[in-house]
Amino acid sequence: MKENILIADDSKTNRNSLINMLSQFKNTIFEADNGLEALDHIKHNRIDLIITDLVMPRMDGFTLCRELKSNEETRSIPIIIFSDFSDKKRVEEGFTLGAWAFVPKSQPDELLRIVTKWNESHYLVNKWSVLVVDDSPTINYVVKDELTLDGYKVITAISGQEAWDILQKPELRPDIIVTDIEMPGMNGLDLLQKIKRDRNLSGIPVVVMSSDSDRSTIMKTVQAGAVSYLTKPFGSGQLSLNLELILSNQFRLLDEVRKRIETERQLLFASITSLANALEAKDLYTRGHSEAVAKMAVMIGQEMGFSERQLEQLELAGLLHDLGKIGIKDNVLSKKGPLNREEYDHIKTHVELLEVILTPITSAYEILRAARSHHERWDGKGYPRGLKGTQIPLEGRILKLADVYDSVTSIRPYRDAISKDKALRIIRDGMGTEFCPTVTPIFLSLVSKLRDPGLKKEEELKAK
Repeated sequence: MKENILIADDSKTNRNSLINMLSQFKNTIFEADNGLEALDHIKHNRIDLIITDLVMPRMDGFTLCRELKSNEETRSIPIIIFSDFSDKKRVEEGFTLGAWAFVPKSQPDELLRIVTKWNESHYLVNKWSVLVVDDSPTINYVVKDELTLDGYKVITAISGQEAWDILQKPELRPDIIVTDIEMPGMNGLDLLQKIKRDRNLSGIPVVVMSSDSDRSTIMKTVQAGAVSYLTKPFGSGQLSLNLELILSNQFRLLDEVRKRIETERQLLFASITSLANALEAKDLYTRGHSEAVAKMAVMIGQEMGFSERQLEQLELAGLLHDLGKIGIKDNVLSKKGPLNREEYDHIKTHVELLEVILTPITSAYEILRAARSHHERWDGKGYPRGLKGTQIPLEGRILKLADVYDSVTSIRPYRDAISKDKALRIIRDGMGTEFCPTVTPIFLSLVSKLRDPGLKKEEELKAK
């Protein structure tokens, strides 16, 4: 949605100059010759920012400010005074009346900087949500009213426990929390400490507000993880300004983290592709196996309602689940015939080698967690950790089914491929012992609709 800017100045030349300067922002711009005309525009249009001169006929800039700030419906509109007036007392008067900034007409670059900042912060504020926690319904109402007028989405709670219950619902989690300290039951400090101990909530900034200005109380909240402390009562606009500064920094930090993670993800994917190609060059019989497992795992994840991010992680885990085999001896990997105990123990180390490869990549933790568990069994008789039941990550249980199915329906140096029906029978018989009883029925239903891959794999291998 485009933001609307109103320029109030009795000079058409000045207005045109401002319009040209601000055209880069793609805002909708309204013009007024004086304060009365500006009020008429505001009455009939949504105005998000006002840039006004001070000396104008019929109604000057000071009177315009006074009128706007005395009206509850318009008091939240930011006002920039752009004027030749340089008298210090008049400047102070403008700020007293609620002006957001005072810029001399001799400094258009400064005005451009401020409007640039406003465009960025206004865009962000309209996307931020705030949880306000106070046992006083009146304070909750007043704070919610102020923040809503400033463009925030506000949720309120009258106790620490109610706030905690709200935070347990991912769809309601706010971008920032503002909480009182003194509340019955779970107080603000208890809530703050609980939030900072929770892995899913600890990144949410918490602002504490309290009538207690004691230094020791302030230090306790800061040490517990509060990003700011406001002493009640605080002036109109003080809380909004505080939140804007915090969230602007938060957005910048989150953007930096997002860029770093995306860079790591791209490097990780490039590494996986390179290593997977190296493995396929080494082992003819596993060529295409990782891609097939990844594809099937994603299909199961989709059936189970996985999010886009979860599906991406599952796909990457499928692509690299056998990556550790790059360190397995060629004579074992390509042996024609059953493996003896020593050879079997050696090939099992491919999971440990996978950990060695991926552990240094911190952003690959969830991928590694899934991939390293694809040989675990529901009954606890698998490897490498002997995990049992739901101790096995859900993604690992999915990968196991996809891995076993693609393996048995593909030819290997020591055996031929088996048919789809026989493979499904093996998996059905292993449900509850080798395979997860929750995921297996979903897998069986899904794969029963696919064509038999056995013959296709055999023909492809002969053609290579």
